[in-house]
Amino acid sequence: MNESALLVPVPEAEPVVGDLRTRYDPTASLGLPCHITVIYPFLHPSLLTRSVLIELASIFAGAAPFRFSLEAMARFPDVVYLVPDPAGPFSRFVAAVATRWPEAPPYAGKYDAVIPHLTVAHTSDAAAIEQIRKTIEPALPLACTADQVWLLTSRRDRWSVEQRFAFGGSPNA
Repeated sequence: MNESALLVPVPEAEPVVGDLRTRYDPTASLGLPCHITVIYPFLHPSLLTRSVLIELASIFAGAAPFRFSLEAMARFPDVVYLVPDPAGPFSRFVAAVATRWPEAPPYAGKYDAVIPHLTVAHTSDAAAIEQIRKTIEPALPLACTADQVWLLTSRRDRWSVEQRFAFGGSPNA
């Protein structure tokens, strides 16, 4: 599977949710770190030209690093996630990229609204969710800093970082 994604890495969450993600989130074993997704799927890797990289760098260079916290655990039907506060900056990144590349809507256009989140687990098992809650809630809120977006590509079911775009950085990719 050849695809790409844009995400904000959240290394501060690894000590709290890393083991849970290894157990309950298949993307963890494919090389995806704790993160908040900006756009997935993005462009096919063959379309990630120098001009695309320069445009992405320009979008993210216009953002200043910011502090946020992971405040609470929440759920989609089969997903347990952490809620970032504020969520607005993440939503603005999604809108900026989706507006510039309408051929790559978030989650392939599957959802009417994109809710910024950090996925912890793919499960609907009540006992697993309770164990996850007992592990995570004592550690909340988690103080975090967003200072970059990573462009990752997946080839042969393994994700790797292709480019890092620093907030407030140079738009020259």
